Amino acid sequence: MNYVHLDEKWFYFAKDKQHFYMADHEEDLHLTVKNKKYIIKVMFLVAVARPRWDSKNHKVCE
Repeated sequence: MNYVHLDEKWFYFAKDKQHFYMADHEEDLHLTVKNKKYIIKVMFLVAVARPRWDSKNHKVCE
């Protein structure tokens, strides 16, 4: 049973009217976009599988 489970999740880089708590030494976050429709989206892709047996070398491949 050789399965690879894939999962993807999309996130917006910043939300409209989002609040941040900043330390004193940090600068304010300033995001400039043309319009609210142009906020950057980021995708995380995750793959999970079990280790496979290598019959040639008689060990588990990682």
